[in-house]
Amino acid sequence: EAADAATAIDLARGAQPGLVILDHSIEGDMMGLEAAPLIKEVAPQSKILLFTAYDMQDAASGEPAIDAFLPKSRISDLLAPVRALLNIE
Repeated sequence: EAADAATAIDLARGAQPGLVILDHSIEGDMMGLEAAPLIKEVAPQSKILLFTAYDMQDAASGEPAIDAFLPKSRISDLLAPVRALLNIE
């Protein structure tokens, strides 16, 4: 877990996670949508799910580094995209 975008990028570089659940409102100098391409740059195999309280479906769809989007209002649906991104049946 990272407290800010810069830490998330550093952690992704070292851990090379299979999945990053990225809050758009992450603390720090950049938002999740801005951090996503930087995370993908250091961990290209990582899947990134943008998780936010904001209506950002279009913005998330327009960012190639974002592999999935889920609004926080649908947190109960989190398992399905996670399973799909990780190819878990």
